Amino acid sequence: LIATVAAIITVSFLSSQIRQAERFEMEHRKSKNLAARAAVHQPLSTIMADQSVKIRILADSLEVSSSPNINIDRRTLFEANPDSISALVNCLEFSDDPSVRSDLSELISLLQIQDARLQTRQRRNMRGRVTSDNRTNAEHYLVDALEIYARSGRLLLYARLEDQEYK
Repeated sequence: LIATVAAIITVSFLSSQIRQAERFEMEHRKSKNLAARAAVHQPLSTIMADQSVKIRILADSLEVSSSPNINIDRRTLFEANPDSISALVNCLEFSDDPSVRSDLSELISLLQIQDARLQTRQRRNMRGRVTSDNRTNAEHYLVDALEIYARSGRLLLYARLEDQEYK
């Protein structure tokens, strides 16, 4: 009988500790979420500004040339800042909204794909000029830039706490 009472008290005590640890973890996660959400504002703004420049450069180049080969100064198509990507990854890790996590994951993926397209082009011509073998590659790069810009803008509203119900 004493052993049963002791076991019940032990189970009750352990259950209480588990609930307390879960509450602590939930509060810690909420704090990390808010911190990550606040910290992602600047990287998203930077990404949008970078993509805006890329969109303008690529759109102008595609409009000017009807040739299947497009010449673009590679120094104008810079890679994504690793610190920005790290901030996005941090926000992804602590986000509590599945839609936000999905968009952040897709944005990170698009940035990596876009950088891979750029690296492929940079290896083709080391004189500072980039020659795309065809318009399609430049057009894909432009579509990537447009999608990155749009996703970043949507996530920026979330980061600014202007979109409480992220959809």
